[in-house]
Order: sequence, then structure tokens, then C-alpha cells
Amino acid sequence: LNYASVTAPISGRIGRALSVERVPLAVFIREAWRVVEPGTAFVPNWHIDLIAEYLTAVHLGQIQYLDINMPPRFSKSTIVSVCFPAWEWTEDPTRRFLFSGYSQKLCTRDSLKRRTIIDSQWYRNRWGLLVKLAPDQNLKTEFKNTAEGHMITAPVGGSATGSGGSRLLTDDLMNPEQAESEIQREKAINFLRATMSTRGDEESAAH
Repeated sequence: LNYASVTAPISGRIGRALSVERVPLAVFIREAWRVVEPGTAFVPNWHIDLIAEYLTAVHLGQIQYLDINMPPRFSKSTIVSVCFPAWEWTEDPTRRFLFSGYSQKLCTRDSLKRRTIIDSQWYRNRWGLLVKLAPDQNLKTEFKNTAEGHMITAPVGGSATGSGGSRLLTDDLMNPEQAESEIQREKAINFLRATMSTRGDEESAAH
């Protein structure tokens, strides 16, 4: 695949222009797939390109709130919670992300995949001048870059106190068994209303 290398002004605290590769999200997903799923062949499908189109609209500020509903095993988490944040840092490394899911295990899984992409040789070869992980905050569930962008996880029922972001991503707030429980459904709704809804920076987007 061909990439266009352009000199683009980067906003925020970087304060200077860098030569970076501008890659469409759909292309980024296909390339990043072999980093996070090395034993599984990437299978192109229209729904991947469609999700990438909607997420790009979020990035451009054309959509503020996006709700994606689809069956399991269609790579929604890999596309939305793993690839999209890593891609958006290639466009704006000052972006701050807050992620939530029904369990810490789920949140940690996706956090590790995001960090695997960002720390991969493929990613560093293309965007290493723009995106550098900060050595003083590089944990499994929370890390930031040298432009002060961060990616933090806060599972349902956990504490998000003091955490926030310009992107709020919720992925599977309940597992199938919990979804059958009225109590668990109410717990998830309350978490969205009372916790995640108050964690957004100005012009934040929730998914």
C-alpha cells in the first residue's frame, strides 16, 4: 500500500510542523491488524470500511456521539477501541482517551493491544517522531505520550475520579449474562449517566 508523506502542522503543545504519514483509518486498520492479530488473516468487509468512515467523521468533528451495535466476533473492539485511538494519535497526539468496559480484564486486554500497536516497529517507523510514549507513565491500563495525550481505562464499577478525556469510549458495558439482569442493566445506565457523562473534556465524543 502507498502512503502519502506530507508536512502537516500539528496543533496543541507540540508547536512545530512535522513530516508525518497521513493514512486513512481503513488503511491503518488493515496494516495494524497484523500487529495485534498476527495469527489471524485480515478479512476485508464492507462493515469495516463503514465503521472507519463513521469514526473518521468523529475525528473531524462531524459526529459527536456514535453508537455502534453489531453481533460479537465482527472485530468491533479491535477497530473502535484498539485501532482508532492509535490512529487518531497519528493525527493529533494530544488526544486524551478514557475507556470503559464491563470488566478490568476486558479493559486491560484492549489497553495492551493499543500499546502494542503504538510500540511496534511498524508504528514507530512511520510516526515515531510524532508519537512517543512517556517513560514515566507507561502501565498496562494507563499510559500517555510526550505530547500529554493519554489512554486510561475505567471499568464499570471502578473509579474514574480525576480521569477524563476528549474521547470517551465504552465497549461492552455488560456481558450477555449481565444483560439479562435488570439490576445490572440499571448499574450500566447509572455508570454512563453519573460517571462517564461527567468525564468528558470540552468537545468530547462518547461512543
